[in-house]
Amino acid sequence: MKHIFFCIIGVFGIACSVNKNDKIGYVEPVILSDSTKFSQAVFLTKDNYDNPVIVWSSADTDSGQYVLNFRQFDKQQETFGEIQKIQKTKGMQAHHESMAKIAIKHNGDIIAIYRRENKASKRRFAGDLFYVESTDNGATWSDESKFVTDTTSASQSFYDLARLVNGEIGVTWLDSRKLEKDEGSSIFFKQTSHFGGFREEVAVQGSTCQCCRTELQVDKHGKLNIAFRDIINDSIRDMVYVYSEDNGNTFSKGKRISADNWMIRGCPHTGPTIATNDTQRATAWFTMGGGKGVYFTVGASSNNTSPTRTLIDKNATHPQMIWAKNYFYLTYELRLNNNKGEAYRQVVITKIDENGKVNETINVSELGIDSQMPVIAQVDDSSLMVAWVEQRIKHKSVIKATLILLE
Repeated sequence: MKHIFFCIIGVFGIACSVNKNDKIGYVEPVILSDSTKFSQAVFLTKDNYDNPVIVWSSADTDSGQYVLNFRQFDKQQETFGEIQKIQKTKGMQAHHESMAKIAIKHNGDIIAIYRRENKASKRRFAGDLFYVESTDNGATWSDESKFVTDTTSASQSFYDLARLVNGEIGVTWLDSRKLEKDEGSSIFFKQTSHFGGFREEVAVQGSTCQCCRTELQVDKHGKLNIAFRDIINDSIRDMVYVYSEDNGNTFSKGKRISADNWMIRGCPHTGPTIATNDTQRATAWFTMGGGKGVYFTVGASSNNTSPTRTLIDKNATHPQMIWAKNYFYLTYELRLNNNKGEAYRQVVITKIDENGKVNETINVSELGIDSQMPVIAQVDDSSLMVAWVEQRIKHKSVIKATLILLE
């Protein structure tokens, strides 16, 4: 079996070590955020040169207001750049499942999307999405603009961003506008324009669960894959998949990824994740239908869904996944107890082959230290990056990251 090797991302490069059994090499991951500020809601994306970019929200020391931060990783130099703050986002909301994000077009233009509370609304959790753009690698930013201009939309949230095959940025989000007459939200899609701003939006599907992260993934063939938690038959909240083969102009009708039949009058705040290779599409998600935990399914990357699922771990939640070097790599948090009986979350990563067989699962974050909401991205043919939020004391969180070297 091939093994996963862990290395630290240092300010001046990468250092590795190997444990006694010579299987897994690792050192302590590094803190990437300002450790004097409360940081959360981490996200990973890629720039137009395919370098990873880590994004998070941090609270201003004096005002307590959140601002969006990012750092770009240079895979040639194997170092991170300085922390860049987008000051025009100050006062935004920070949320682990509905985190603020940036995406970078093929020409290098950056777009940041974030949410502000709608204090004028009578809705309990109302908020509006806004965006700013930069054409000079984050040195300056446009004035903020409202993401949805339709005045009948009272709230937007739980959004995802991905670069499309045309070099523009696609966005999915949950919207309060009703496409169906039920308690759910609706999922919408739109993409950036070459001339700035956005093109016209497309309604994808109604009856969505209101508070779970949506997933937008673009495969090697340019197909748009979207997964989200849907409301089925009044109170069943299972994962549903839709796709677009014309770059987001039209979408298929939704199909259930797995008939879990999870009946719940509420929202678990844990969305799905998709990864694809040349011929397959895999999905991982959390459910309590037919057994609690994170499940995995893989099949041909056709327009059908897989009828079978594999339990990864009954104590797992918040999965994120990619395909790299002939394997699916799935990271998630495990809910555990330390030797004092105190609950904490452990970030782990699982290596799964193309047949859905688990090859190896290992710890990423420090044992006994509360770590959560991991995200993952490929650096190059020989390494991955995993980042997460670590909380050592109450109201004191930092963003940590490590590299994983692939044999």
